[in-house]
Amino acid sequence: NIDVLRNLWGFKGILMSDWTSVYSAVGAANAGLDLEMPKGRFMNLENLLPAIKTGTVTEETINLKVQHILQTLIAYGMLDKEQKDSNIAEDNPFSRQTALELAREGVVLLKNEGNLLPLKGKTAVMGPNANLIPTGGGSGFVTPFSTVSVAQGLKELKKKNLLLLTDDVIYEDIVHEFYTDANRQMKGFKAEYFKNKTLSGQPEVIRTESSVDYDWGYGAPLDGFPTDGFSVRWTACYMPQTDGQLKLHIGGDDGYRLFVNDKHITGDWGNHSYSSREVELPVEGGKEYRFRIEFFDNISSAIIRFNAYSLNEAKLRQGLAKVDNVVFCTGFNSNTEGEGFDRPFALLRYQELFIKKIASMHPNVVVVLNAGGGVDFTNWYDAAKAILMAWYPGQEGGQAIAEILTGKISPSGKLPISIERKWEDNPVHGSYYENLKAEIKRVDYSEGVFVGYRGYDRSGKEPFYPFGYGLSYTTFVYSNMAAKKTGEHQVTVSFDIENTGKMDASEVAQVYVHDVQSSVPRPLKELKGYEKVFLKKGEKKRVSVVLDEDAFSFYDMNQHRFVVEKGDFEILVGPASSQLPLKAMVEL
Repeated sequence: NIDVLRNLWGFKGILMSDWTSVYSAVGAANAGLDLEMPKGRFMNLENLLPAIKTGTVTEETINLKVQHILQTLIAYGMLDKEQKDSNIAEDNPFSRQTALELAREGVVLLKNEGNLLPLKGKTAVMGPNANLIPTGGGSGFVTPFSTVSVAQGLKELKKKNLLLLTDDVIYEDIVHEFYTDANRQMKGFKAEYFKNKTLSGQPEVIRTESSVDYDWGYGAPLDGFPTDGFSVRWTACYMPQTDGQLKLHIGGDDGYRLFVNDKHITGDWGNHSYSSREVELPVEGGKEYRFRIEFFDNISSAIIRFNAYSLNEAKLRQGLAKVDNVVFCTGFNSNTEGEGFDRPFALLRYQELFIKKIASMHPNVVVVLNAGGGVDFTNWYDAAKAILMAWYPGQEGGQAIAEILTGKISPSGKLPISIERKWEDNPVHGSYYENLKAEIKRVDYSEGVFVGYRGYDRSGKEPFYPFGYGLSYTTFVYSNMAAKKTGEHQVTVSFDIENTGKMDASEVAQVYVHDVQSSVPRPLKELKGYEKVFLKKGEKKRVSVVLDEDAFSFYDMNQHRFVVEKGDFEILVGPASSQLPLKAMVEL
């Protein structure tokens, strides 16, 4: 940290730890850490003062840490002026417009079979993410002052040509149909409370509750119970009148699990912040279903929630028969994707099945997908005529998505990742701790520099979607490329882009570099420059991208620095890593 960060790079700011990622006092202090977050569990007075007295940590080391912290606060004016400007509205038009523009730029159109998009005619909007703007979990979770969902955005733009088939319309809450036992004498759940985390022994309290929906915060669930280290079991029976499909939602902080007829259905049985699970359950009319929910609280806050809904398939079919298109909003959210836990590569099984179900009822299904990374498309790709990768688009995301779906603007985002066909194809698969034969969980990083598209180029495995990929509502033609050396280690790349389609749109032109012959293993090509260009239909522009020394260098392990080797470099230009029609050679 000191040699590279301070001496080589000249960094003068604060070197701060990630949350709870420090495991020593003396080691962290001498390695250059200035600030342990969120609090000083190791780098505190109790540990550092004896180290200073014995000389294992010097006063100069501590003084430098104070200097780094203070000079950063001073540089940003944080010690001599109020940090909040009361004249700026918290929910202000400038911030909303900025959020909207960012969302417009980031959405990626992955599939558009038969040019289904932009939408034409009447559209139904549905899916678990239609009425909300999902975010990632942990540090990715924020609560904006206001949001625009996809349903809201489409309602504004399509007005009478929109039909809402959102979950609140096609699903009916059935928790009020639960009974404490098979005799069906008392509605609700039988609740059993234990003063331990393991549901052990006899319960301290047994009572009937109408639902399972509690946020106890940092307090006790009942009088006389501990604030931490307790557990609860709820049991109930349900008998549907007809065959159907249930959607079951359960979430908690900490562990929770759901059993139906003594079979484990889903859950997250461990110590963690709030997470949730959703599953679909087919049921037969007249058959009894016994539900058992188990929960334990470890430390800190305690939350448990359970909901059960029945799909009104008749209402769904009637609605779909009235529309020309279906927009299904699905994917992950802060409860299923975030820091501190891994999400599955595939969508939740019930989501995959529901996409197929909708596709069996209607030929024109558009999937709007929320995720922070790649997903497994293989099980439902053919069911969707069009796919929009919406990521977590922020407070104005629904407006941006609606504008793209309706053709008010053309999509212009490009994938910043490669999306594999299966997890085993990913270049880092063998480095991941679950796939390593090691006693201690660790990541090996055996892929070296061959990550992402670099790894696919090396292995020859074709990803489902390549890095840099993204469709548009128009077409672009690249031509007339020139690569000219403009410095010892500098090349200026120029080329033309023409919008040959019928819609004004932006295009992201990408410039890759291939080292023809190298003394060390290097990727086949690497993205070294790009330019986003807005072109009106029929317009042509000349684009120039300057490649500096960084575009041609690699890190020499022996010299401990970046170097450029003399020789030939091939420059490749195009709309994606898999589509590079323009090529030129330069010698450095």
